Amino acid sequence: MRLWRFFLDLKRTFDHEKDFLPVTAVILSAILLSALERAEAYYQQEGLNLSHPPVAFVIFGPPVSIFFKENYQKNQKVVDLAAKLTALKVIDVKVCQFSYIKAGLDGESLLPFVSTVPFGSDELTRLIEDEEYSYF
Repeated sequence: MRLWRFFLDLKRTFDHEKDFLPVTAVILSAILLSALERAEAYYQQEGLNLSHPPVAFVIFGPPVSIFFKENYQKNQKVVDLAAKLTALKVIDVKVCQFSYIKAGLDGESLLPFVSTVPFGSDELTRLIEDEEYSYF
């Protein structure tokens, strides 16, 4: 039986004909929360026993700011659920280094459960082509 690996690309949600549509942080946070809740429900449905790698959440563009200490209070619900699911090895949150540097954020204030990738789009390509991930 083939086990599927999944990833979430938040930018794809707003990328229409290659034009990034500006959206508010509240909308991005709500979409991310919904995806996290979906991953949690899947984990619970599987009897808390997953036999495949964690769901990879590849975050790039403006949503990367959600995972920085200075933004914790306004994103507490999302961050707390992401931290819990990461600890349970349900998800793996990866943020784009290029995106947070471009946004003027300091990598030192990145939340400790989050890993980085140099370029989010390159990581998506690697996951699809090399690791055979599919969209969640």
